[in-house]
Amino acid sequence: DYSVFGPYNRKWTVIPGTGFEFAGGTSDTSANPNIAFTATGDYIVTLDLSVNGEVKSSESLNIGVGNDLAIQVNNHPEGKQCDCDFDQIELSATGAIDYSWEISGADTLKADLNQPTGDTVLLQRRNEYTADQSYNIGVKVIGEMGTCSDTLLLSYEILKPLNDNIARAILLNYGESEVFTNICASIEDGEPIPPYTSCTGQLSWCDEYGTGLDIVENSVWFKFVASSTGLVSLSSTGFDNQIALYEADSYEDVLTGNYMLLGANDDRTDNDPRPLIKSATIIPGQTYWIQVDGSGGGLEEDFTLRITELIPTSSHEEPVEVVRVYPQPANESVTIQCDNIQGKAILCLYNIIGDRLLNQVLEMENGKADIMINTLQEGLYVFTLLHNGRQYMGRILKQ
Repeated sequence: DYSVFGPYNRKWTVIPGTGFEFAGGTSDTSANPNIAFTATGDYIVTLDLSVNGEVKSSESLNIGVGNDLAIQVNNHPEGKQCDCDFDQIELSATGAIDYSWEISGADTLKADLNQPTGDTVLLQRRNEYTADQSYNIGVKVIGEMGTCSDTLLLSYEILKPLNDNIARAILLNYGESEVFTNICASIEDGEPIPPYTSCTGQLSWCDEYGTGLDIVENSVWFKFVASSTGLVSLSSTGFDNQIALYEADSYEDVLTGNYMLLGANDDRTDNDPRPLIKSATIIPGQTYWIQVDGSGGGLEEDFTLRITELIPTSSHEEPVEVVRVYPQPANESVTIQCDNIQGKAILCLYNIIGDRLLNQVLEMENGKADIMINTLQEGLYVFTLLHNGRQYMGRILKQ
């Protein structure tokens, strides 16, 4: 009893009225009585203060009496933690008087406890620990009160997408993918960012924050091997995200800026937020890198990807254009010219019976490139050039 401003009379009552007794020479009117419980159960102890028989103040508390402990532990912050944000978790135990804590087995390599005893401890990440994917940290806590004890085995899940870093990009096949997530994804040192110039453009993302700055927040990575057609489209569904496609010889080249951005899109249209890279010219057999990030200000959610193989034919929406070739006939080399092609194009060379003899990337400078034909036999050859989803055709006469 910490009551003040007497004089008053005090009265202690216990509900239920059995299963206990006042001990140590105290009674239900003592200032600080001792109560000995003789039966397990839940009790309500109430102190009434009265003056001249009228109750002026009343306070109650609940007491649980038993032969077994049932300790509980709450953690802050609650729920699963992101690896990129995990610094420490506060663990608070209730239900006993004394507590001892320890981290389970090999998990001591991942985290430490700031102290081994007490009702509140901090589970702290070891600075030297780095993770490639999600992991768990096991903690054991023992609570004791008198001769009773209780043990809890706890496990705290720390989330990190397997493909958070481009070095662990997930290999995809053509078609619809399984469900992936960018929840708890982070930014990697050197990670490229498409320009924020247009929401519906094919080489840009939205400026969601209106800052004019290029931003990436929760990106994950994928890769695929180009098929023989040399033309692909890429789309995603599931939540408002944004995608980008890169050409590079290795993931290290992507991180060091030695890459080519082949496509980037945030919204298909002003009314459709699903991203779509309509078509990109790729080199058959080469590996390409896909970056997926949440749009709309760092969104995190589940999604799927679809890689679609496009097959260019003469019945395509765009007509097949004829390329100028000179000199004709030729012996050592020919020059092909097409003012509509600037940069890389895929060259496929066929003989008159349709056998493909050559499949390579051609660098067109000022719409021109030279092709060596000195190893070809005499005769007529046909070639196609694929550039930005359009097909061009030409003929070579070897003498």
